[in-house]
Parts: sequence; C-alpha cells; structure tokens
Amino acid sequence: MGIVSLHLILTGIIVEYENQHQHVAEVKYGCLVLIIGSTTVVFEVGISKDGQNREHALLVLTLGVKKMTCCCNKMDATTLKYSKARYDEIVKEVSSYLKKVGYIPDKISFVLISVFEGDNMIERSINLEWYGGFTLLEALDQINEPKRPLDKPLRLPLHDVYKIGGIGIVPVGRVETGVLKLE
Repeated sequence: MGIVSLHLILTGIIVEYENQHQHVAEVKYGCLVLIIGSTTVVFEVGISKDGQNREHALLVLTLGVKKMTCCCNKMDATTLKYSKARYDEIVKEVSSYLKKVGYIPDKISFVLISVFEGDNMIERSINLEWYGGFTLLEALDQINEPKRPLDKPLRLPLHDVYKIGGIGIVPVGRVETGVLKLE
C-alpha cells in the first residue's frame, strides 16, 4: 500500500493512500495537524521535493488553512530513541520549507510524539524530559475555531448535487460567508 500519511484538520480529515485524496472537498479550513515521520528514511522522503509532507502542507494552504501544528512522530524508533538533535533538525528543515510557501514558522507548534508508545499524546512522557513543548492534546486545545465573516454577502460553494426521488434536486454545500436565512 505504500506510505500512509494522516493529516487531521480541525473538523475534517485528509487521508492519502497512494496519491488518492479523499475528503478534500469536506475540509473545514481550520488548522492542519501535519504528522511527520521522524525516522531517517521516512522524514527525508516526506520533506523531499515531491514528498507528501510538502504536498499536504501546500495543498491545505491553498484551501485557506493558515494555522498548523506539526507532530514529529516515531521518536521512539530504535535509531532515534527520543533524540533532541533529530527533533531540532526536523524543526529547522520543516520550518524553512513552510516559511517559503507562506506559513509563519513562529506561529507553528512542533509537538514531539510517539503514537506507538503513546508518548506525549495526552500526558507528558518520562522519555522526553528535555522536551518543553506541548503535548498533542495541549496543542489541539490551543486551536481556535476560525471566525466566519457573517457581515459579507452569502457565498455558498456547492460540493455536490443529488437527485432524490420524491424530494427533487438537493444541492449540498457549505456557507463560507454571510448568513442563509430560511423564511
């Protein structure tokens, strides 16, 4: 199946399986949680010119997502064993790329985690005593829902149109700006 990347977005999910995007139209434009594999080969491939981490960060930026949290995962791997040097290398390289495409690196949280061991997901890990940043749960708690411009004209992009027998044609979309009033 290849490398699987999971990137959470405040109220939507993008999952890529061998370059097939799912749920892209359902993204709610909140905050990207970019999961970065920290092991030697996985990180280098993900951040390379055609890497998934680069692709997903750019894709979500074009959808209007300006907030981001980066999770450095797999820090429990045998070759890494919670290495501060590796974490610093990842933060430096990812920040450099994100700045080039339009994000503000100073506003991005980098969270050190090990999903397999459960380190730094909800509670601080004893394996990461040198790490002074957020846990994943704390980082998610810092995310504020984006303000919707209610004073602007109605903008309702359509995601799909269904023909339902006995009901008729049903357009499906999301109110981006303005207010839809039912009378």
